[in-house]
Amino acid sequence: MPAFTLTVHIDDRPPCDHRVEIALEVARRLDATVVGTYALFNPTVPEDWSGGLVSYLAHSAGVAHEAFAARADSAGVAHDWRQVRFGQDIDILDQVVDALRFGDLAVIGQAERDRHGAVRELPEQVVLRTGRPVLAIPFVGAYPTVGRRPMIAWNGGREATRALFDGLPLVTGADTATVLAFERDGSPMEVSQRSLEEVEALLARHGLDTDRRSSHLVDIGIADAMLSLAADLAADLLVMGAHGQYGRPHLVRGSVTKAILEQMTLPVLLSH
Repeated sequence: MPAFTLTVHIDDRPPCDHRVEIALEVARRLDATVVGTYALFNPTVPEDWSGGLVSYLAHSAGVAHEAFAARADSAGVAHDWRQVRFGQDIDILDQVVDALRFGDLAVIGQAERDRHGAVRELPEQVVLRTGRPVLAIPFVGAYPTVGRRPMIAWNGGREATRALFDGLPLVTGADTATVLAFERDGSPMEVSQRSLEEVEALLARHGLDTDRRSSHLVDIGIADAMLSLAADLAADLLVMGAHGQYGRPHLVRGSVTKAILEQMTLPVLLSH
């Protein structure tokens, strides 16, 4: 069984199918094992189900496991399965965080806008608490490639450095890697430019051509600027460091990380 491991959160929501598809494609590229982690938040029993909640959850987990195994086998990807214990949503959240720690990369979905409570907190809790790089997939859209046209956000900090190195397996073999930095908080742009040269040299040693983008932002936030540039470049992956507090409360209101998790329009690799 391959040593590199992807963990992916699996539930019964429509966006899960594409999330699993992306996880399997990445695993195939990296010759990795995918571990499906099954957890439902706010489950409801269908009207035509004759049993109770516990029997329905056991049934749905079995169906999901069978479907996941069939897709992984069809893709030629080694796989394993984990299932969290049923309980209160906050307990399920903690179990998912614990389960996703045991992989080289965790794959999760963006919180859907009509979901509330613990499930809405899942993406930021996984990013801040697992200690693992996290690949977050938007709940809408199709993403046939991830990492062929990456955009790497760089500010010279610890989190950005972790993201840069954590993202290398995903971006190796890319057509071109765009490296971008924005001037903010009065930091001199010259510092970012010198640092960008080191990032470009590192990526070149990994066989990647780079396209450097740096600018001074006026009347637009960093998250909006990154997503706008990603759309202009048809980027298929944003690599960035994540900032926030461990545990609860979570991401700082108004932070770039929080804004990206809420507004993402492409897959995002985040490292904290």
